[in-house]
Amino acid sequence: MKKKIYFLSVIIFSSLLVSCSSTNGLKESDRSFSYINTNLTEKQLSSESYVFIRLYDISYDKALRPGNFLRGPIRILGKAGNGRYYVHSAVSHGLRDDSFVGLTLTDKKNNMARYESVMDITTNDFMATNDARRSTCAVLAIPCTKSENEYLKKVLEYLVLPDNRFVYGILHNAQVPISHFGNGKKIMKAYNFPIEYAFSSMIDVGREPESLFPNKSYVCSSFVAYILEQCVDRVNVSFLQSRCNSLGYTPVDLYYIEGSFVLFDCSYADYDKILGDFLESYPQFKKFID
Repeated sequence: MKKKIYFLSVIIFSSLLVSCSSTNGLKESDRSFSYINTNLTEKQLSSESYVFIRLYDISYDKALRPGNFLRGPIRILGKAGNGRYYVHSAVSHGLRDDSFVGLTLTDKKNNMARYESVMDITTNDFMATNDARRSTCAVLAIPCTKSENEYLKKVLEYLVLPDNRFVYGILHNAQVPISHFGNGKKIMKAYNFPIEYAFSSMIDVGREPESLFPNKSYVCSSFVAYILEQCVDRVNVSFLQSRCNSLGYTPVDLYYIEGSFVLFDCSYADYDKILGDFLESYPQFKKFID
């Protein structure tokens, strides 16, 4: 009986991550559509460069979208410190809307790793089911070196090539909740890793991107966590120090990735406007929209 319960639990959590999507069920009037972090510290602003992750809190354009039935399971995995139930993630070397790369379940004839746009959701089968006004996204920065940022850009350009055949690993979903709970409090231990470790990179930026990915099957959040582990020294070191498994990272776990901090949060449709307002407050980030 216990084995049946365990198997059922794995199936439930696997279903949760299959579409990498859900909803938090809030009414539109309850949502806070825009937030700009105006309290960034000198230490956070002192890094020579950054990489960026985008976390998605999704509502759908139609009530009967499959993701709407996953509200219960996503709550079991928990919410971020700001109260959001993030269910999808992407990574970028810059802040432009369409520079973020994510992995979603799409046509298997094509590479499932691709650039995503929240301002033009019609360009992606997964994004096209989202309600652009009610869905929100948060952009977080992770301090890194300039060479690490440039290397990440090179890796992302490799990932979206049409012949790489990265796939959304449906069967891999069974491993994610197990690894997630195995990480447990290690994630917070990694999050509190000293920020000073940002500036002594041991990442070999001369490695060819194809050598980094012996595995071509991931879910969105394990994909992002693994990319960061391979490209950003502070993340690599903190994973080693805390013994976290990148394959067990959920979108909510990425909210706590080492050294990260929120830049802004907004609805999809307001992304460019809020980004512009953020850059007015912090012009030193303007170089990341080129």
